[in-house]
Amino acid sequence: MQRTRPWLTGFVALSLLVSLTMFGCGSDDDENANPLIDETLLRVWTLASIEMEDGSVLEPDTTYTVTFTQERVAPEDREFVEGALSLNVHDGCNNCGGGYELSETGSLSISIGFCTLIACIPPPSLETLFVEALSDASSYEVQGDSLRIVSTDGDSGERSILNFSAN
Repeated sequence: MQRTRPWLTGFVALSLLVSLTMFGCGSDDDENANPLIDETLLRVWTLASIEMEDGSVLEPDTTYTVTFTQERVAPEDREFVEGALSLNVHDGCNNCGGGYELSETGSLSISIGFCTLIACIPPPSLETLFVEALSDASSYEVQGDSLRIVSTDGDSGERSILNFSAN
């Protein structure tokens, strides 16, 4: 006669319940389950100019790039919205990492999470402006090998447009 172990039956039932709760009950309605990906963005973009609200146009003195990927931001990077996609930024001297999200209406949200802190001599002229403008991104438009990111400063409301060409 086989002896039943009630604690083992309870353990198996609890394990099954936990597994179903964690893995089997996910909803496809979760907005972060499948982030919106625009394949036209998935490349390296080199900054060509920044158009300021006052009409001035700033041109980079060195190479500034942003690379959009379809990889998700690592779950341990808690400062980003869960499900965000990752991007890499080179600001003429330092490298930055972050996340981005797109909406179906064409809005773009970028969060720069970390940057190396190399002291370049002389410092690139647009280094700070470039990273801040990316962080304030509000929309984007891709036309062939050109990318325009519209940036609106959250404090002043000033608008700038970052123009990129594809590599």
